[in-house]
Amino acid sequence: EELILTLTGVTDVAGNEITSTEEQFTYFEISEPQLGDIIINEIFADPTPEVGLPDTEWLELHNTSENAFDISLLEFYNTTTLNPIESYVLPSEAGTSALQTFGETASASSFSALSNSGDSLTLVYNGTVIDRVVYEDDWYSDAVKADGGWSLERINPTALCSSSQNWIASNSVLGGTPGIQNSVNDETPDTEAPNITSASLINETLIFLQADAAGS
Repeated sequence: EELILTLTGVTDVAGNEITSTEEQFTYFEISEPQLGDIIINEIFADPTPEVGLPDTEWLELHNTSENAFDISLLEFYNTTTLNPIESYVLPSEAGTSALQTFGETASASSFSALSNSGDSLTLVYNGTVIDRVVYEDDWYSDAVKADGGWSLERINPTALCSSSQNWIASNSVLGGTPGIQNSVNDETPDTEAPNITSASLINETLIFLQADAAGS
């Protein structure tokens, strides 16, 4: 919410009155994220050889909800390594990356390297997994782009699916799209029902279901 703070009639100890001043500011009511509210939207694990983006690794986070979140309250794990994130309010429909010239950024105090061949990335809030992506280099679906300089982009940010079917190499001439909508963005709803291929009883309250790729 955009608000205006107005100062008028304030005097110093000598009786000098301040010039009427207006300052615009944004007020955010911080919410607690639920599953899928904040997603890993783009992964730049292999920055070399450079195509058009700086030679640095980064992730883009995307807020899919109508709420605002302080991402410092999230636990970000690279495999099992915790990477604390500095305080930053992620408003609705906004993204953040590690490149200031491409938009608002937030840093991790110790950002462990992203493996080029694949890695497990997890966002956790208050013990609950908000998003997890376990990527591999064949997700690029392009041998040249998999060699470096191109990001992996999530295709549909509204789909909870985080597997290979929802990721592909960027189509941007820069090699990635930090701070803006993904070049491969497609929010077409998934209307195809899953095809269950097997079911097994794990215990008295848990059933494991497996579906083929069409239902991913």
